[in-house]
Amino acid sequence: MTIVVCGKALWSVVCGTNVLPSNDVVGEELEAAAEHLRDGVHYYSAFSQPDHEQWIASSKLKDNQKTFVLRLAKMLNLCSRQSWELFQVFLQEEYRGSSSELTSVLSSYRSESRLLHQIYAFYLTDPMHLLSCRTLLLAAAAAKREHPYQELFADFLKEVLDPEHSLGASMAKELQSVHDSVVKYRDCQDEAYGASVISSEDSAAKPLQPCALDFVAGNPDLPDDGELQWLAARLALAKHLLASLLVYYAQPNRPREPGTVLALVSLAQGEGVCGGVSAPGCGTAAQAAISSLLKDVDALHSLLLTLLVDADADFRTQRMSEPDWRDKLDAVFMELGSRPGHLPPLLAWCVLQGRLAVSDSNGSSVTSSGGGAPARGVQRYSRMAVRAVDGGVMACLHNFLNNQAIVSDKLLREVCGSVVYSLVCVVAAQLSLDQHAACSVQLRALAISCLAGPLPAHLFWAEEEGAAALLLPDVLAVFPDQPRPLLSLCSALAAASAHSCSKVVELLAELPSITWRVSSDVLASSCREVGGAQLVTHSELELLPGLSLPPHTSGTLVLPLPSASLYHQHNPQQQQQSDDTFLVQWHAPSNVWQLILAAIHALDSQIRSGTTVWEWLVQFVEESLELVCNMLKSDGGLIASLEHIIQQVFAVIKSVSSVAEPRERLVRWLLATAAAVSEHRPELAWRSVDRCGLLPCLPLATSSRDHKLVAAESGVEYYRCGALRKMVCGQEAAAGVYPTLRSFCSMLSAALRARLPTSGSVRGGVVFVVREVVPFLVLQWGYRTAAEKVQVLEAVMQVLHNALEYCNEDHQIAAEVCSELSSQSGGATLRAVLEAGVCLEASLDAPPAQWPHGCHAASLACTAHLALSILHRLVLMHCDDTHASSAQHKHRLRNLLAGHQRRPLSHASLLPPQGPSHLTLTVAQFVHHRLNSSLPYLALRILTKLALELEVPLVACLGSQAEVIKELLLYRLRAAAEDTRVKVSITRLLTAAVANQPGLLRAFLTPPETLMDVLTDLLTAHYSYAAHPSAGAGTRETTSDQLISSIVELVAALWAANHAAAVTALRDCPSFWTVLVTPLASTSLEKENGSVVEQTVRLVALEHFLAARDNKKQLAAGLSEALAEIYSSNWTRLNEHMLGWVSGSKSSSEDVTRLRCWRDLLGVLVASFPASVTDQRARSLCEAAMRSLTCCLANPEDPLLRGAAHLTADILLMLASHRASLCSGEWYWEMCGWVLEALRASLLQTPAPTQVRLLSALLLALRHLKMRPPPGRAEGGHDCCVAANDLSGGVLDALRSVVEQHCSLASAGQAEHFCSNAAVLQVACSAMHTCLLLQPPAAVDRLLSTSHIVSALLHAAAIHMRSSVTSLSALSAAQHASSTAVTQAVSEPDVSSSGGDGCSALVSIIGRLLAMLAARETSAPLLNTEQLSTSVALAATALRSDDVSSGDHRALSEVLQCAVQSVQREGVPGVEGCIAITAVHLGALVQALAAPQLRPELAATAAALTAALAPHRRLWVAFHPHSYWTMVEATAASLHLTTHLVRLKALLGQDGKAVSTTTITSNMDTKPSDGLTTQQTLLLNKLLRVVLWCVRAVRLLGPTLEDLLCSAEPDVGQWLPPLLQPSFRRATAPDLTQPNLATLTVLLDLCTAHLKEKSSKKEGKVIKPETLSSEQLSTEVLSACAEEALLLLLTQSALALVSPETSNREARDIRTWLQDDTNSFFSQWLGKRSSTTSPAQFQTSDQRAGVLDRRFLRVAQHLVGTLCCSPSTS
Repeated sequence: MTIVVCGKALWSVVCGTNVLPSNDVVGEELEAAAEHLRDGVHYYSAFSQPDHEQWIASSKLKDNQKTFVLRLAKMLNLCSRQSWELFQVFLQEEYRGSSSELTSVLSSYRSESRLLHQIYAFYLTDPMHLLSCRTLLLAAAAAKREHPYQELFADFLKEVLDPEHSLGASMAKELQSVHDSVVKYRDCQDEAYGASVISSEDSAAKPLQPCALDFVAGNPDLPDDGELQWLAARLALAKHLLASLLVYYAQPNRPREPGTVLALVSLAQGEGVCGGVSAPGCGTAAQAAISSLLKDVDALHSLLLTLLVDADADFRTQRMSEPDWRDKLDAVFMELGSRPGHLPPLLAWCVLQGRLAVSDSNGSSVTSSGGGAPARGVQRYSRMAVRAVDGGVMACLHNFLNNQAIVSDKLLREVCGSVVYSLVCVVAAQLSLDQHAACSVQLRALAISCLAGPLPAHLFWAEEEGAAALLLPDVLAVFPDQPRPLLSLCSALAAASAHSCSKVVELLAELPSITWRVSSDVLASSCREVGGAQLVTHSELELLPGLSLPPHTSGTLVLPLPSASLYHQHNPQQQQQSDDTFLVQWHAPSNVWQLILAAIHALDSQIRSGTTVWEWLVQFVEESLELVCNMLKSDGGLIASLEHIIQQVFAVIKSVSSVAEPRERLVRWLLATAAAVSEHRPELAWRSVDRCGLLPCLPLATSSRDHKLVAAESGVEYYRCGALRKMVCGQEAAAGVYPTLRSFCSMLSAALRARLPTSGSVRGGVVFVVREVVPFLVLQWGYRTAAEKVQVLEAVMQVLHNALEYCNEDHQIAAEVCSELSSQSGGATLRAVLEAGVCLEASLDAPPAQWPHGCHAASLACTAHLALSILHRLVLMHCDDTHASSAQHKHRLRNLLAGHQRRPLSHASLLPPQGPSHLTLTVAQFVHHRLNSSLPYLALRILTKLALELEVPLVACLGSQAEVIKELLLYRLRAAAEDTRVKVSITRLLTAAVANQPGLLRAFLTPPETLMDVLTDLLTAHYSYAAHPSAGAGTRETTSDQLISSIVELVAALWAANHAAAVTALRDCPSFWTVLVTPLASTSLEKENGSVVEQTVRLVALEHFLAARDNKKQLAAGLSEALAEIYSSNWTRLNEHMLGWVSGSKSSSEDVTRLRCWRDLLGVLVASFPASVTDQRARSLCEAAMRSLTCCLANPEDPLLRGAAHLTADILLMLASHRASLCSGEWYWEMCGWVLEALRASLLQTPAPTQVRLLSALLLALRHLKMRPPPGRAEGGHDCCVAANDLSGGVLDALRSVVEQHCSLASAGQAEHFCSNAAVLQVACSAMHTCLLLQPPAAVDRLLSTSHIVSALLHAAAIHMRSSVTSLSALSAAQHASSTAVTQAVSEPDVSSSGGDGCSALVSIIGRLLAMLAARETSAPLLNTEQLSTSVALAATALRSDDVSSGDHRALSEVLQCAVQSVQREGVPGVEGCIAITAVHLGALVQALAAPQLRPELAATAAALTAALAPHRRLWVAFHPHSYWTMVEATAASLHLTTHLVRLKALLGQDGKAVSTTTITSNMDTKPSDGLTTQQTLLLNKLLRVVLWCVRAVRLLGPTLEDLLCSAEPDVGQWLPPLLQPSFRRATAPDLTQPNLATLTVLLDLCTAHLKEKSSKKEGKVIKPETLSSEQLSTEVLSACAEEALLLLLTQSALALVSPETSNREARDIRTWLQDDTNSFFSQWLGKRSSTTSPAQFQTSDQRAGVLDRRFLRVAQHLVGTLCCSPSTS
């Protein structure tokens, strides 16, 4: 036996209007509920004590659970097994409490009783949903309702539910059981009151078996109103069963078993089905509810019997026509007639039997109701039929069609309408009724009301002898004298369907005649009598203004003349002319549409003229407007055909606005017609009625002030409410019916959807609704019916929703709506509607029970949906941070959510008297809705926005319901048949809670395994389904992809927030990560959902990043293995999918976002997990990236491809940073050439940041190539055997072109170019400089001779030096762009060390490039000192070289270095220009030499400049003596200062900057200290270069040894005074003073110490690792310094010895000190040898002494020995 199934859950799956699961899911649900659907109410078994004991013995329940089940089973009168199963279903589907609350409830007897009461209500109402599901299956399978699962339902009905066509009989038995249970209860009631209506004999003759449907009185666990609940539920069950039987037997060819018909007819005897019962107690409301249910049951049962009889069917094929069954049924039918409900089936039986009797008497099928002499049976049934007609059967049928149970359900309305229409037609055909009798009028009215259904309308036009033949002649005969019969008939037919509407158009286009009332005077003047009642017009006869009868039109007098006529009574002019009027039927084809147009025009003229309006004319126009309105609703394409009528209608609307008291019904149909036009052509309607006095109006503001949303006021001015306010708020509010308001709201909604807010009437209408209607809508206005209230609520909510949704441009209206809805009155209305929406499901199950699929329930759900949408839009507007008063908006939102005090509502309202205190809780309770998933979906979206924006914990707002809502959301997230949109909204709510709602997130993650297991199961189910898709899934796969994307986004948010519990739980779950990366393993990645792939890659990248940062590169369990398999098999496809889309014809922002995530993952893989990206994968990635970048640069106009180019350049930069081996391949440089060519062609459209990354990657590759070993030393790989200059030479031309373009784009303005700035030019020049270093001299010369690179560089340097705006350097630009690879590229010594912030970095690298080019003879025409002195060097005066922090001194250094190279190349011709440059920058040069530790680059360049001009010192003195003496003195003093700064390197700070000379102490050792930092070592190398150039400059400024030692009489005077003092006294502090000979000996000792230390390291001596510096001092600079210092020492010592100013004593001291200091130097390098050995005896095999030239040292030692001899010897 199957378990109990929840009917509400089943309905939510099969209804077809909520969520559409796959056919497999729906089929499984139907299979599980097959027994329920087949047995219906008979599925449940009654309670019995033996059965209970047997089940308890076999169960494993606890003692308290057994006690609870016993109480529940006795209360429900249900067997114990089903009671326990029902309890489980209740907890799963209906219980609105948490697990902890349930435990607490079951522990207390009192709280347990409350739980029993809830289960009792659930048990009574849930079977109704099962019966509704069965009815839906029957209707959908028979194609009576379009349904997405129609084929599935038809197969299920045929194979499972009704294979033997016995379902009708089974449902009849169910109805009998319900009837019996109610009868038992009624008898018990009667016995209790002592008035039993059933005798003991009848009771003994018909014993009633115990049934689960019976009521068990006296149970102490029943609620106080349990008896009333039971009775209402049983009557509702009877109503549902009757509806199912109606739908079942309404299907064609459905067998009607006579036994079933007899049983159903027998139920009608007496009080009828469940009749005679009364509500327990004496409550008026309870009795009214029971009476309403009994009326519904009686109506449905009567119509069901009428359908079963089928008076119009072929009786020869019916089994009921067999004599035996005929007699049995006839006996039962003849007993009917005591109640009105008996009359319809009795009439149908009499007509059917009368037809049969006529057939039997004639011996053939009946042809006419009056054919032949009637037999006795014919007379009998005819009398009974007439008696039924006279008894009011037509009125009874009319009441049945207006019954709430039928009206509220579209399906039942169609079925019952068809039944009544069929009966009416056969009665009119078979009975001879007087046309003027009341019954005939009722019959025609009933037929017309039925024709509004599609099936009756179809039969009306299809049957030639049917209702059309019966109704049309009579109504045409009196038209238009009596317009209502024809126009109401046509209105009903037009409302049925579009096809029927087209038939109405054809019918009214040409009528054979018209009936018109004419006075005797008119007849006498315009007509003549041709005989008898025949008339002919002899002149034109005007009927209405614009409508006349032509001459010679014949007519017939209609006799007898009706005594009363609307035309006669309300046509004063005709009344004055003559009291004698005649009704004439004119035989002239007429067009009713022309008549309608003329009538509307005449009415307009009468209203405008102010005369008395004819009542007939008003009624004609009203009926015509109803017809036009219904036609436009059925077929909007008729607007063009009816355009003239529509325009005249709008003219009447304007005319009516001038009337003080317009006719209410006329205005209602005028606005209804305008609303119908607005649904299809809103601009036509509102253009015609704009600023009409009838409608409200708000002119468009003409001021220039901003009408955006403000906190205090909305700024609405000049608002006029119009005459509509009096009509709606006065007349309609008093009557409780609001057709005018609904029509006007429909017009407004159509206009707002069409975005027509500029219309004054539209704007005024919105203000009218929000000000005059919304505050009173729920709390003050009354309504005649509940359906009317729901319809008005829906119409008003639709206006508010559209106003907030589509008034984006009209901020004034949006502000007004937002302000009013946030106020106390408007907010109370919105809150009331939302609270009613929360109670929607409860109202569906409350007595009287509504249909789950009924129109009333659908309208309630629609209204709640609109209210939620309005609240969502309000939250979005109030949380908009772009407004200046966003804080005030959020404060108003908090007040709206907190609510205001309001008085309790009346019982007639939809709302409960009390509600939740906080609106957030009300919104959250919408997640309980199952019948309409749109409601929880919108509620979750609102909660997500509140979680993001509202600074209030949602957990606090939810209060005690937080745990309940949490468990419900987890259950809905886990449910297989749940709407995927709801699941996505739940995950997004949790994602928002990660950063903004820690309390809410903590609730869901307590414990974390619950949520994490749900997410893992969802991922597994999705990819399992994707691997094995089922047929008929519809769009489920697409929506499931959205769910997977949101799940991955949630997990990524948890990872980013480092939520310990969730991260730990998922990191230890291998199955999660294995299934997570499933889309990455797909062989058809283009078929995978892009969002899912994007979120997956993003999460994987985040996990890699956190693992590298926090978990020692240990990835989550199972992720490493899964990714390894994917990379090994799908790496190429992944690269092609992520990068290859740029070459396609279609691109989207999702592709760019996915590429960004892939870039992030590659960044962490290449940097922290290099083993994942092998060399082969790196090459594949690099090739794909270069191809993609080339395609992007080929289409620079596409903004998406620009973004892709930026990301692809990032990938290339990562590879260049971490995979130097790629740069050794010829393929790499070939593709680099393609990329640079594409960049050159699209440079003006390529953003500067993208170029920075691309050129930085090229710079790193060139640097790796520069450090590459020579081809002969490479190991493995043929690519390494290619020379570096050959590899890089292919990019030189393109790179040169890029540099030239950027130089030409250089500007001094404040606005930088989109495609070029200082950063781009800096990196480009650095790349070109590095590339030129790899090229042979011939390539450089060829570049200079074939390009304009020199002039371009000079232009750019001058522009940037003159610029007063500080541009971003490449390093700062890289930091701004968060690219570490760019930072690495520009942080190398050849870029960053020579540049700083601002334009100095750029000028530095340009200067360096120019200096290198200046060394070539080819650059002479453009790059010479004269050119430099008048351009770049002159512009360099703008550099702030005195500011150490600015870095401008480095730029000036590079510029001056270019001058040094030029003068060295030019010789004497370049001296003048170089001197000019020196004079211009003299101050900066002297400052740099005075403080070399602050500006070492500029100090070295200044000394180099002095050295370059030293050979031309006479010219220098002649041209500019001041600069000469200043530079010479500064250079010499800087030699002394810098030497001692290098010696005292221990005083250098940790940041590499030297301390001030005033803080230097004299107790420092000259021995080099170990453990220097990188910055300190770099500074020492720079200071050594300063020393080298200072020594060289001083040496070149003095005499040579040849001049002093080889000349017979040297001219010593020209060298005096000497630049070095002839003293060997060593200084104790690095003062800026003139150096002496001791300065040189100190320098020699310093160089010796460092060089010897390096030599010992090379020889393998043990050095402590912790004493080694991160970067060693330059050996080449130290060697050059030692050689230059030794040579200068010899020269200056010789000068001092030969100087006449030197005394003998001083000469002796000089020789002594010289010999002593140099002996220690030579002994360290040459050993202890005689200094007198001739240099010619040196062996060539011993040329180097470590790093110094041994031959040079021998010569120097010999010269020292010669100088140190006595004067006579020398």
